Amino acid sequence: MMFGMSSRFSTPFTKSNHLWWLSCLGVALAHPIFCPQLAIFIVPWGFLGFWKWMDLSGRTSSFWPATFWMVWIQLIQLSWMLSLRYMGPLFILVYVGISCLLGVQFGMWSQVIPRDGRYSWFELITWSLGWVLLEMGREYILSGFLWNPLGMVAIGNPLWLRSTSLWGMTGLSGWILALGLMGHRVINTFRLRDVTSWLGLYFAPCCAALISYPLPKTAHVHVALVQPALLPDQKDFHLSTSSRWVHPLVQWDRIWTLLENVSQPIDLILFPEAAFPLGLKMPIYEPKELDAYWRYKGWGEQAPVSGGASKIDKVGNGYLAQAMADQLKASVVVGLDDLEGTQRYNGAFLFQSQETDIRRYTKQILMPVVEYIPWSWVPGWTDLLKRLYGIQGSFHRGVSTKPWPDRRATWGVCICAEETCSELVRKQTQQADALLSLSNDGWFPSSKLPWVHAQHAKVRAVENGIFVLRACSTGLTVIFDPWGQEIGQLPVSETSPSILTKEIDLHRNWTLYHTWGDLPLLVISFGCWGWLSLREVTIFRRRFDSRAEKTRTNF
Repeated sequence: MMFGMSSRFSTPFTKSNHLWWLSCLGVALAHPIFCPQLAIFIVPWGFLGFWKWMDLSGRTSSFWPATFWMVWIQLIQLSWMLSLRYMGPLFILVYVGISCLLGVQFGMWSQVIPRDGRYSWFELITWSLGWVLLEMGREYILSGFLWNPLGMVAIGNPLWLRSTSLWGMTGLSGWILALGLMGHRVINTFRLRDVTSWLGLYFAPCCAALISYPLPKTAHVHVALVQPALLPDQKDFHLSTSSRWVHPLVQWDRIWTLLENVSQPIDLILFPEAAFPLGLKMPIYEPKELDAYWRYKGWGEQAPVSGGASKIDKVGNGYLAQAMADQLKASVVVGLDDLEGTQRYNGAFLFQSQETDIRRYTKQILMPVVEYIPWSWVPGWTDLLKRLYGIQGSFHRGVSTKPWPDRRATWGVCICAEETCSELVRKQTQQADALLSLSNDGWFPSSKLPWVHAQHAKVRAVENGIFVLRACSTGLTVIFDPWGQEIGQLPVSETSPSILTKEIDLHRNWTLYHTWGDLPLLVISFGCWGWLSLREVTIFRRRFDSRAEKTRTNF
């Protein structure tokens, strides 16, 4: 018996279950990190295959088959989480746990779907919107785990990708499920009007994509996106891996040397998240080190005086970032930790040439364990994580969503996992000309995470009709235009630092999603579910009254 379940759900490799496995593997591998070309076949037939298997198996309850079907899909698509070099073997439990929870979510949703496929258009849309609400709800559970919405399997098709400008990624997920349910109804009824309706639903995203249109150019910029190609134990000093450590000044020099080889003036230099160790203000560079470096670069006999002192004091990474902005006459955006009183932040900072005002954005969506300790109220839990991972404490969440204006353009900012949150990025780009994304995927080396992460950036570009400039520690460093097309990319590398330079005419597309966000879907979803609930209550009351009347008649 499969997974020890009922005998009616027989061994998974028997002939009767081939459709279950084909649909499961098809949906899993249609993800853009595996085989995006499969999307054109899997989107209309993958979920339909599961419902057809349910018909053939004769099962009355879909919970366990749907749960395990989705668990296998998540295990394959989230396999990047098995890069355990820095996470440790305990992370396997997190990987399996998240996959199981997402599977249970799908299994619970499948319980409301009738087995005979005879449901109205209103019911079909309502149930699909129910899944939309469940996906949106992930932002408030699992520490906001938004990495793998169902709609990701469709973005391999450019037209389906562009439909996110209308209804966002969660809307695309709902459309995929509606398409599968409508196909199930077609197979069970074989009516011409149902076939026509299914075809109309299939081509609906192609029409919806036409709603987005370009707006006038806002700025012309020459950008440089930095990919340091440093893993965590190379960037930060640890006694156990001291042989791999690269001195912070050497880290800076590698990038500065690459930038000096750029022939044209640069307007913006973008570094990734946590680009250098020890944060913004920690005084780590000795005056004699900086003086020697300035002579080596040919900039003078000694480094410029800092903070109004008569001679240079011991300084931190913020000093070198400002020096880079002054020397290259460019805006420099760099991801660094920051300490404000007793509170630590994961931040991004904007340094402008010959200006002392430093702009800061602090990360609002933090990763559990890596950036904060979840469930810290559980006795002994915090101490256990500190022993296993050497955690010193948690970051504090930021609250700011204001864009950064500089001399060339206005920039929205997001850091790492914030790319997966459509609503946060929408707020960050309300008044911006482009989105700057700072990421660090070095914690999962030799995995598919760089490509998974970049796909979310592509969707955010289309949803908001905006350029996304994305710098990542080891890759994927890439620039997406408002249509989701790559206009520049560096190969993923954990050994060779590099810089992506590009001249861009910044412009935006008007999109319905950027204007209204998830509000239309939420209003329609709650409206449909409210109406459906009212209808079911009315039907129940009529049946109850009918039975009561029969009882009185019998007496």
